Amino acid sequence: MIFKKILEQKIIFPFLFTVYPVVFLLSFNIGKSDYAQAIFPGVVIISSSIILYLFLRRFIKDRFKSGLLVGWLFLSFFTYGHLYDLVAANLNSNLGRILVKPSYGLIFWMLLNVLIIYKVLVFKKAKHPLILFFNIFSLFLILFSSANIAIYELSQFLNPTSEDFRETSDDGKFFNLEDLPDIYYIILDGNASASVLKDLYGYDNKSFVSFLRKNKFFVSESAKSNYVMTSLSLASSLNMKYVNYLSEELGKNSREEIRLHKMIEDNDLVKLLKDRGYKYVTFSSGWGPTNYSRLADVNFQKVFLSEFSTLLIRKSAIGHFEFTRPFLRSRILFTFENLKKIERDSRPKFVFAHILIPHPPWLFGPRGERVEGTEITLTGDDWTEKEKYIGQVRFAEIMIKDVIKTILSGNKESVLIVQADHGPSSTLREEGRIHLQERFGILNAIYIPEKYEKNVKLYEGMTPVNTFRMILNTIFNENYAILEDRHYYTDVFRPFDFSDVTGELVD
Repeated sequence: MIFKKILEQKIIFPFLFTVYPVVFLLSFNIGKSDYAQAIFPGVVIISSSIILYLFLRRFIKDRFKSGLLVGWLFLSFFTYGHLYDLVAANLNSNLGRILVKPSYGLIFWMLLNVLIIYKVLVFKKAKHPLILFFNIFSLFLILFSSANIAIYELSQFLNPTSEDFRETSDDGKFFNLEDLPDIYYIILDGNASASVLKDLYGYDNKSFVSFLRKNKFFVSESAKSNYVMTSLSLASSLNMKYVNYLSEELGKNSREEIRLHKMIEDNDLVKLLKDRGYKYVTFSSGWGPTNYSRLADVNFQKVFLSEFSTLLIRKSAIGHFEFTRPFLRSRILFTFENLKKIERDSRPKFVFAHILIPHPPWLFGPRGERVEGTEITLTGDDWTEKEKYIGQVRFAEIMIKDVIKTILSGNKESVLIVQADHGPSSTLREEGRIHLQERFGILNAIYIPEKYEKNVKLYEGMTPVNTFRMILNTIFNENYAILEDRHYYTDVFRPFDFSDVTGELVD
């Protein structure tokens, strides 16, 4: 009775609407975000909504209208990015690609808000039934997302299972931890192969390739990925297997990538190396499954703004614009700098860094200078801006050269893999072989310490699915079969509808 009276008379819905984006984002990113990271932004948002409510109530003299305005403004502000992404993912026409421009979307959002504010201010109907409705509706939203989180956590507790991958066993092998090499796996997202850069972009990076070879890296100038999407590529390379079987399990028309994300977060390579005594070190990337790892012994993150807060901002109405640019730049620079500061200790380390460069958005010029006047977006036609892409490629080369020199100067016994997950996509609208060559063409450079050189069998055309099969065979004398190097094309709308295009990529 008391609860019903509260729902009928008390204005609680604006604050439930206000906190809903935080709860929804936690639910939307189940298993990817630390719940504690939601406390600070949650407190800031709730406090701001209370201040705004008191301010509006003083001038409007109407608690219902004040509450409705506060609830709507905060809800629309923090859910804008989710709606924008939904529209962007489902508009394929030329008109759609125009409408999906962040600036146009924001103009529409602002006009809609002006209209709704006006309608609320002139609203004169009875308000008590609406108070009950909005209180119940906002409470339902909170409970629905909270239930989703609770169900997930309960299932994790009751079913702590994962996809175990074991072709070989330990067989009683003993390894002195101090003799095992540190292993660095650095992904430069969207970095094209040398041949693609030269043929399609007119950029000859022979000085970078020469640097790598001078430092004893094996470099394949026409290297190719197994897949063309980050989630597929990393799930494959980190689990050392093809993931085509998911097409049967999930269906060709499925767009559910949570399975791939779990395979990246709880990958078999890390489990195997940790069983061998390795310490696992990761860097927050700003992208879902490589943002944070529960398996990691050390998660490097930029302290001043948590990954959850960054994501909350990026999903807001200002997420695509300049406000987020310093944070995105800072995260990338932070990763490059701290890769140079990891010191050798008594335990060997597996260091995994997924760096979102040279992938759009355009944040760096060729010398690291700021790139102004570009929108912060991962969708649309960004890849067609070839000059800006090459600018970020050149900057990434400068930074990774510095990382390599620092690591090898301190410990030449480390294994270094500098690789891309897929290539760029400036030719997406073009038919035929040219787009496949571009999208599959990747940077792939591997450094093996001298003491292992006699055992290693790196070869031209080796793809990421075989990278760690080869390395584990070399370091631990394992007998992983080297898989046939195949290439499978899918698109973002049907990520599990695999087409074998290996024959079309033969040079």
